[in-house]
Amino acid sequence: MRALQRKIGISEKEIRAIERAREAELLPPADDRFWRIQVEQVLPSESGDLDKLAQAGLERLLAKTNPEWLRSERQKPYRLGSAYVNNPLHLVNGARVGLNLSAKGPQRFARMLLIAQDHVMKRDDVDFFSAAMSVPEVAQLGNRLDEIRELGPEAERKLAALPSMPDDMVSATVYELLVGAACVRKGLELTMVPEDRSRKVPDYQVSNIGAIPGAIECKRRLGLTAYELDEAECVETLYNAVRPFLHKHELHVSMDVSFSVPLRSVSAEDFADPVLASVRKEYFEKEVQTAWGSFAIQLLPYLRSTARTRLYSPEYLEQVFDWNTLQDQWDGLLCEVEAPDSIAVEISKMPLCLKWRSANDVAPPAFTLRIAHIS
Repeated sequence: MRALQRKIGISEKEIRAIERAREAELLPPADDRFWRIQVEQVLPSESGDLDKLAQAGLERLLAKTNPEWLRSERQKPYRLGSAYVNNPLHLVNGARVGLNLSAKGPQRFARMLLIAQDHVMKRDDVDFFSAAMSVPEVAQLGNRLDEIRELGPEAERKLAALPSMPDDMVSATVYELLVGAACVRKGLELTMVPEDRSRKVPDYQVSNIGAIPGAIECKRRLGLTAYELDEAECVETLYNAVRPFLHKHELHVSMDVSFSVPLRSVSAEDFADPVLASVRKEYFEKEVQTAWGSFAIQLLPYLRSTARTRLYSPEYLEQVFDWNTLQDQWDGLLCEVEAPDSIAVEISKMPLCLKWRSANDVAPPAFTLRIAHIS
């Protein structure tokens, strides 16, 4: 390490000074106040209304987009419709699974723009699950075009190529461009490096951090792991083993289930037998131990009025199923109500849900994905 320090030209005194400066900058005050540097880093445009930022960003991106291409992509399904209304909703670690609206839908970048348009227009049938990421990305990308130009020709080429990229490349490229734009706003001088198939190269070279050569490589994880998706598929199989009986007898219950063994080892019969036995005996509110874990069944109101909102929106889930989207007690939620006439609802009828968690030793540690504001 000392040899490396000598070669770079940084002394121990300089390293200690840097460490003290970082500690002073990063350690927050002990009370609710903010450091002056934290306040100065927030620009007026960044604390504004997301709808206004999204509309401004959308307009700038649309001006650079072929309207004929976007009209063609708009013909593909991307809004919430009958499949969404007539099927149970399954959330795993906050992500929707099962109902894949993007399988035959628009290309990823077109989908971002179309969903942002629906959001700005306040359509009831906007896919608000996808909008949670698409709208902020459109807002940030569209309002950072000036910074992206400073990243060099490769960044401008990638920005122009977004409509022709495969979906996974769109997600990765948008992330790279936003990281680069954020670095420019922080005062770094970056150049996006063109791809070289013969060798591994970073995404950015940094040229203004002194004698130390700098580079940035961007990695983004999207969606659920294969293990999480496999567990979700198992839970849906178990849920479907009890669902017909509950529907036939118009039972409106919440099943709170904890699995202590790998879900692949639980058969539909082993799951359904004790759960339905408890339902038949009206054995509610008490925890029942089984060979695969435990469960408790709660009665839900047959009919409930709610504030006007979209079906299965966070507000709806909290009012009807007592499900807080920020909770970490459960791994997933499978829920449904009698199909309403439209996405916008004020009444729920015949609610049914399964809240589940996997507590077996085989399961990997829980991973929570949080979307941070990109300044």
